[in-house]
Amino acid sequence: MGAHGAELGEVVEERARGPIKVGMGSANIAPPWPIKPSHGYQAPTNSFYNREIYVKVLILQVEDLRRALVVFDAVGLRLEASEHIQREIAAQTDLEEEEIIIAATHNHSYPGVVGRVRDLLATQGVRAVQEALAGMFEAQIGFGMKQLPEYMAINRGRAADGKVCTRLYVMRIDDLDGNVRGVFFNFPPHPTYFHIWWGGKTLAKHGPGWPGYVRQWVEMKHNLKAMFEMFEKGQQEFRPLFTIFTLGTGGNLWPCDDFIAGIDGVDRKGWVVTVGQAVLELVEEIETRKDVTMIFRSKVIELPFGKTHPWRFGEPPDITPEHPSWREPRTCVQALILNDMAIGIVPAEMSVELGDKFREKAGYKYNILVTIAGGSVGYICPEVEEIEKVTYESKSSIFDPGRGRIITDAVISLINPDHVPTRPVDPKRDMGVISGRIAYDGEHRIIVGIAGSEWHVQDYHPRFWGRRTEPDSEGHFTFEPVAPWKRFLYVMEVADDYVPYEPGKILRLLTYSRPVQVEPGETTYVELEVTGHFKEHIKALRIDQNRLKTGADWIRGVLDIEGELREGECIQGGIYRLEQLLGIGVRRAYALSTPLTSVEVDSSRIFTFEALKPGEYLLYFWFDVNGNGIVEPRIDVNSGFSQPILLGGE
Repeated sequence: MGAHGAELGEVVEERARGPIKVGMGSANIAPPWPIKPSHGYQAPTNSFYNREIYVKVLILQVEDLRRALVVFDAVGLRLEASEHIQREIAAQTDLEEEEIIIAATHNHSYPGVVGRVRDLLATQGVRAVQEALAGMFEAQIGFGMKQLPEYMAINRGRAADGKVCTRLYVMRIDDLDGNVRGVFFNFPPHPTYFHIWWGGKTLAKHGPGWPGYVRQWVEMKHNLKAMFEMFEKGQQEFRPLFTIFTLGTGGNLWPCDDFIAGIDGVDRKGWVVTVGQAVLELVEEIETRKDVTMIFRSKVIELPFGKTHPWRFGEPPDITPEHPSWREPRTCVQALILNDMAIGIVPAEMSVELGDKFREKAGYKYNILVTIAGGSVGYICPEVEEIEKVTYESKSSIFDPGRGRIITDAVISLINPDHVPTRPVDPKRDMGVISGRIAYDGEHRIIVGIAGSEWHVQDYHPRFWGRRTEPDSEGHFTFEPVAPWKRFLYVMEVADDYVPYEPGKILRLLTYSRPVQVEPGETTYVELEVTGHFKEHIKALRIDQNRLKTGADWIRGVLDIEGELREGECIQGGIYRLEQLLGIGVRRAYALSTPLTSVEVDSSRIFTFEALKPGEYLLYFWFDVNGNGIVEPRIDVNSGFSQPILLGGE
């Protein structure tokens, strides 16, 4: 771990300046035997959706300073597996262990790295490194960054004001003749695209995830172009493009596959092509140089460990080295600086909020984070979130709150020695309290929950369902401490034998989108009125697209209603610009709560939206079955979205 003989807290530095040499290597790591998937139903399978699953190696050397980045298409490698592979590579090549950086793309479609799989990765890792060492060449490198549309990612933990990062970073690698030989690219969202395993006994298929598809797309597009350019230039040797991917700060980011399916035409293919095309565009723009200032720094740190959080998983708080969740508290952060690019290397899944801080404070033109490298200590996120324990990320590490702050400050300081460490969170000063009372007219036991997004309103596993409490006999409840963000309250009816942290006892979801703005150092009081008697006489709503009429600034139509509205009742409707709803994913209810304008549809079933500006619009209607005045697609009877309606277009 870290440089040989380094002490805890000691910064070890190497630096060199001069021409750079580069080596590149690949080896396939698709298991040749049936094996259990990393997620979902656990049974051996040799079913693949794509066998192009690789370990990729990029070696950079300036004078005697050399580092090998060895990246596997795996969900992650714990410290034991990472160090085992380092030792195997060092034993069979001339690389030293501290010259080897082991990382994972976080591909969810690859089995866990234990046993035979670990040994396969070690064997293929050695082969890829040997190929890279054998092919070292004098090179030129350059860097670039491109901002992709923010709707390509979604913050799964914060429906309200959740940050995303869709910055694509690229390093172009040329030979001395200016031919593009390699591309390094870094992008944040989780590699969960193409990985389908949710539900029952459906077996997942193995594959490379979206990073593998982007790599293949970039390589094929570039190689096709280069093949004909080679003929025109009279070159005799064709060199296929090498690509390598590393994961950025995507700990709480999903690639957003909720693009209002069938409306804007962006699907898995569109998502991959969008990223791949941006990579190729950046490659064309980047200028390269052969002289490089290369600096490498590393530091061993220790994470806080030992405090109890008994509701973290709903399991005993005492975790020993024999427990499956155990991680070593000592870990290593690293930094690689190449001219105007600084790469922070962290052994964790880092949230976008911490990544933003790194990019702000590191101080270079291009500030990149390579995550899940050198082992994996689990998720790290803002300290208030780690203390609050609402999100999946905050509950998915054995280490205590403060781990994210410690790792982020440590890696920033390796790049920017003038960085001032962040002040630890004081919950009473920096966090708030939600307190309230619920009035419920039903017959069952109920629980009140707090969530950051709709993803937390489920019954799959305690790590996913935010925080819950059962009101007292008078309906009072309290959540303390709570992050100073907008959170959402939900209420569920539960079985009489409900036990906290045990799934399978939920009877019905009553409400889930009551927003609560939490302020630091303050208590926010909430009164909830929740009914157990839903209105069930309206069965369905449908927008008749053929009966829509439009003018220069208006839309008029008729809503099909299955059932009869009673006296005083109406259907609620909203109109939204198309771009408002791109990538709404697990913030659907929150996004729907802010239409441009609203209408009420009575028994005439006719609606009109007026005073509209030119643009592309979507309509959405709902019947408020629980009478709380909040649009909740998982509860209310709703129409779904209309097809896009264009005003002011030709």
